[in-house]
Amino acid sequence: MKIQMLSAVLGLSVLTSHANVVITEYVEGGSSNKAIEISNLGSADVDLAAGGYKLDLFANGKTESTNGILLQGLLTPGSSIVVYNNGATDAFKFDAPLGMSDASATYFNGDDALVLSNADGVIDSFGQLGTDPGSNWGDGDFATKDHTLRRKVSITQGDVTTDDAFDPSTEWSTFAKDTADGLGCTGEVACDGSQPLPTAGTLIVDSTTPVDEICTNCPDITKIADRATYVQASYYANANAAEANALRAAITTDISAVHKQLSYSEVWTALTYTDEDPANSDNIILLYSGRSIAKKDNGSGSASSNQDFWNREHTWAKSHGFPETSQLGYTDIHHLRPTDVSINSDRGNRDFDIGGTSNVEAPANMSTADTWEPRDEVKGDVARMMFYMDVRYDAGTETTMPDLILVDSVGTATSTLSDGTGELGKLCTLFDWHSQDPVDTLETNRNHSIYEYQGNRNPFIDHPEWVDSLYASACGGADGGDANEAPTVSAGDEQSVASAANVTLTATATDSDGSIASYDWTQTSGKTATITNADSASATFVTPKVGKDESLVFMVTVTDDLGKTSTASVTINVAAEVINTESSGGTFYFLIAGLTLLSVRRFKI
Repeated sequence: MKIQMLSAVLGLSVLTSHANVVITEYVEGGSSNKAIEISNLGSADVDLAAGGYKLDLFANGKTESTNGILLQGLLTPGSSIVVYNNGATDAFKFDAPLGMSDASATYFNGDDALVLSNADGVIDSFGQLGTDPGSNWGDGDFATKDHTLRRKVSITQGDVTTDDAFDPSTEWSTFAKDTADGLGCTGEVACDGSQPLPTAGTLIVDSTTPVDEICTNCPDITKIADRATYVQASYYANANAAEANALRAAITTDISAVHKQLSYSEVWTALTYTDEDPANSDNIILLYSGRSIAKKDNGSGSASSNQDFWNREHTWAKSHGFPETSQLGYTDIHHLRPTDVSINSDRGNRDFDIGGTSNVEAPANMSTADTWEPRDEVKGDVARMMFYMDVRYDAGTETTMPDLILVDSVGTATSTLSDGTGELGKLCTLFDWHSQDPVDTLETNRNHSIYEYQGNRNPFIDHPEWVDSLYASACGGADGGDANEAPTVSAGDEQSVASAANVTLTATATDSDGSIASYDWTQTSGKTATITNADSASATFVTPKVGKDESLVFMVTVTDDLGKTSTASVTINVAAEVINTESSGGTFYFLIAGLTLLSVRRFKI
């Protein structure tokens, strides 16, 4: 039964004979210091890529792989490869072919199982598949959390029974947390430099299904919502009904009701949809540089050090509250954006603020020792992502997350869940950026895409005026409110029209302490219509033909002369197109009758 279950999980045939390749070292250290050493204990060379060797992670007792990496390199007898987390410190990193940088299978904790397999089946395992032991297997010095474990030299074959009880003390020697001096060689002692080394072997793209994937290590993801059926009024039902003093809590309730937790590998795939270049569907647009780059050029696995590729930027730095992949915020794609590998490294975990020195690669971005200033075109995007994180992860909303707090200072400290809070700055700079760079079509479309794959929305994109409601008192005028009043705007009355009808959208706006600088109409739900004169108070469109009654929702964003914005929405109800079958039937009858009469006259003798 154990073999049948594992075959179903991995889609592999579990064999009793297998190549003599096993896991010989396991490192579960601090933060991202995670590594797995895999060694050839046999007498013949083993080409990992040609043999279909793969390392799979099974997190938190799951029986389906949550992450995996195809292995590459030619293991000569006695040689090893080290698969290390790309966020690990330098002591755990090795150049290829000895080392493989990884952003998937090495995101494990002490309670996660690992399975090593090849084209013939399972050849080794670590932990107990299908069981969550809590924080770790084993006790004391043999706990799989916060320790380095090395396979005893007496063990020369892997554990192919993946769901049997796992006791680390039977096959493993244990060492202190973050011990790395034994990586790269077999045995229970530190490496002395005399060990055999692997060679390159067959090189492949190290992903789980390289032919079908849109990018490296990018598994398929499925939609859980449909933007066409999104209705703003019902989605924000609690917030729309809330009094001012209860608005924040109501927003948190609305955006937390449905939130699918993605794996970190699934984030790769999600970003290829959320940040797609509208001018080239094979590309995405990078946040800080604005560069359009091929989706396939992601920095996963062996490509993680390619400075010209793209990777996953935590705009709310993960070291400020959620450094572990199991924490919900770690894979929340509302704040994860594709960026250049090199620029992601340049930003680090700095707070957001103005000033500093221009970035060499992307000069529109500035930085100091403590701060990062993104280019003007995305300042508002960054601000609204930070406001989302601040409200989504309020105290007590998620057991895996601390209370995330925007503070009006820089130089904020790193933190973990046990600290209780995670801080990032600078609040009032972000407040200003929100007004300076209003919501645009790209940001709106991104919010829709996230809604489809993760299930929740950024409320400050849908309702930019809520930024004032929640943060103006901290960043406004001397009276505790914002010195610049937001404009007031109406999008007009709800309309009911037919398919293929010409519709005019009319906004009326006033500004008590200035003037209206711009209008911007966008469609937020329903079958897509093309808006004409979207940048004026009166815009027009032709309703699409629909097979059933459908509601289209349009939002107008009004900006005043000092950059303050307000929004309003209007619903256009489109009736289904009616086909008059009786009329068409009559026409058909008269057509046949006419043809018959013509035929009679033509052939009359």
